[in-house]
Amino acid sequence: MLPPIIQLFPSGRERVFNTPLSEQGIAGFGIGVAAMGQTAIAEIQFSDYIFPAFDQVRAIIFHSHHAALTNDFSS
Repeated sequence: MLPPIIQLFPSGRERVFNTPLSEQGIAGFGIGVAAMGQTAIAEIQFSDYIFPAFDQVRAIIFHSHHAALTNDFSS
């Protein structure tokens, strides 16, 4: 994060995270942040990499739906 941006938005240090170069990790982290009630903005730079991120989103949605139906949130 650039210092001028930090000066404009001091709370950015707590809200901006570096993530590994893993689309699944970026999407999973964004979903987790959103599930905790915060606003998540995940950036995938290249459109070719959106498919691995979409696989992560789909897997989490299906798991959450199944867990909600069965009241089994253990896994």
